[in-house]
This record gives sequence, C-alpha cells and structure tokens, in this order.
Amino acid sequence: MEFKGLDGRAADPLLVTIVANIIFDVRPMPEALVCPLAAEATIKKIPLAHFPRDLFQVGRSIMILRSLTHALGMHVGAAHLWRG
Repeated sequence: MEFKGLDGRAADPLLVTIVANIIFDVRPMPEALVCPLAAEATIKKIPLAHFPRDLFQVGRSIMILRSLTHALGMHVGAAHLWRG
C-alpha cells in the first residue's frame, strides 16, 4: 500500500497506522466506525496512491468481521482471529 499526504509528500505515519488498522484489524476503533464518505473520515486525510489487488478481498473480509464483532459486542483483535 502506498499513501500520499494531501500535499503530495509522504503521509503522516500516525494516519497511515490508523488507516492500516481500519483496513486490517477488527477491533472497534472510533475511526473505523465513521463512514468513509464523511468529511471527518481519517481515510480521506491521506489518499491511497496504490493498493495491491490481492489485499482488497482481505481488507473487505476484515471490515465484514469488524461489523459482525461490533454487532455482537465482541472485542477481538484480528491477530486472534487469524491465529485460529
């Protein structure tokens, strides 16, 4: 994955970490529960310049798992789920 700052330079590492957690972790983070189309969405602050096609379905699956764990009141990290 490659992120760029809004000014075209390297993205803020803290924002990259938050977005990576949104995409690849199922923990219910406040940032993950904000609609990605909302003006205050973290993902809008650092444009994604490149996203490998192979990771798209992984990210999508994680987001579905996050929704399920949130709806069920479970607080589980993705590492615990992947460890299986």
